[in-house]
Amino acid sequence: MKIDVYFEIENKFRKRVSQGDKSFHLNEFLRDVGLLTASTISDSTSVLDVEKYKEMDMCIIDMSDTVGLKSFVFEQMESFVKTLDAYGIGKIVVNNPSKLLLSSISKFDNVTLHKESSFRRITDKQIQRVQNSLSKNIIGQKRAKTVIFRKLVVQKIRNRSKPLVLMFYGKPGIGKTEVAKQISKAIYGSSEVLREQMSMVGGANSLEYFKATGHSEDAFSKKLLNRKTNLILLDEFGLAPEYVQTAFFQLFDEGIYVDQNYEVNMHNSIIICTTNLMARGNIFNPGWGISL
Repeated sequence: MKIDVYFEIENKFRKRVSQGDKSFHLNEFLRDVGLLTASTISDSTSVLDVEKYKEMDMCIIDMSDTVGLKSFVFEQMESFVKTLDAYGIGKIVVNNPSKLLLSSISKFDNVTLHKESSFRRITDKQIQRVQNSLSKNIIGQKRAKTVIFRKLVVQKIRNRSKPLVLMFYGKPGIGKTEVAKQISKAIYGSSEVLREQMSMVGGANSLEYFKATGHSEDAFSKKLLNRKTNLILLDEFGLAPEYVQTAFFQLFDEGIYVDQNYEVNMHNSIIICTTNLMARGNIFNPGWGISL
């Protein structure tokens, strides 16, 4: 059996697996063997419809298949794969597996990991579009627009694929968010940015969201995995608790966002942090600051 693991956004993966009709999702298989509602393997009483699966040739495993699964299901994933192989299923395709799932399927010999980023390095043409868009749609802010243009040029020519991290600072209502949207639209074709309001972060819920302490909960890493743009906007980042800020430091430095369940490739991304503080000296990392 051949196992292909794709680390890419959900829409791209769906297009990849939508061509054939002899495929099924992991959830279908688990439902047929009674493991969607069972609390242990011994609680599973359903009999697998062997004939149904003999007609199939590919099993699909995406994030929706694994949400809410009990830990014992992941622990038995090796047995499930062997069962599917025995029924003649020739291929399994996996999208953005959790660390636990990846560990389970990596035990097999014929596993191929496709880790190519869905987002390429920015081009000269895209940078020119940013410059034109900011000139046309953002009034004033001449110095800020010049600095942004220069930073994008440096991002293009440097060898490393780590993110470009910028801090926009200045009083509310002067265009920090709008500049981010214009950059996203010029480079990625959409003004829809992945935006988090960091001033609202705090408490146990935020820890679960950013650190993904559980498997089935909503998590920031899941939003990153399915992002439509490679521009991330972190509003009022400096107001977030220190334990949340630390979750981003590896992302800023290496282009990898890691929590307890997922490792997300954020290479070539643009990360914009904003603050309403008025002076560089009040910002936790003054070297990032672009006054708007």
